[in-house]
Amino acid sequence: MILSLCTCKDKEDPVPTTLPEATQSGNNTLGFMLDGERWVARTTGTDLPIKCSYKQKKLEIEAMLVDSTRFDILTINATNIDKEGLYIYGDSSQSEGGWTARFFTAPEVCFYTVSPIKVATLEITRLDTIQGIISGNFGFTQVSTTCHTDIETDPECVKLCRDAIITEGRFDALSFP
Repeated sequence: MILSLCTCKDKEDPVPTTLPEATQSGNNTLGFMLDGERWVARTTGTDLPIKCSYKQKKLEIEAMLVDSTRFDILTINATNIDKEGLYIYGDSSQSEGGWTARFFTAPEVCFYTVSPIKVATLEITRLDTIQGIISGNFGFTQVSTTCHTDIETDPECVKLCRDAIITEGRFDALSFP
């Protein structure tokens, strides 16, 4: 009888076969193509796969992909986001403000950051501060900044920590200040 009261999650959610739709409803979804392979935020247990904050024109997004074989985290921080539209970073003639993106992946243990010479795009398709919904699209190239192995010159680490090209990125989130 005690076992029937347990609501423990013993199976992982199925792996998504497509990117999430580009919605604008606050569905708390995020996905992108990583070097041509699908990456969709999801977790096991009770953690939210995507967390978003928008306050004083600053957007912060954290997304996780956690399952039995990997633990990835993507963070995006952008400033001077004050309306819907296209923001281009890395080309000083296009947008004022700042942009950072970090990507950590395990078990490979690679850290990535946006290259200062690469262009990153962030398109805000919905910025609703009343309902707390922020949606948009993004894309950028990240370069490996650090490989942590027993020997830093390990050729396998170089192979695992190649530059990462992120395309077709999309998010639809509820924002918390």
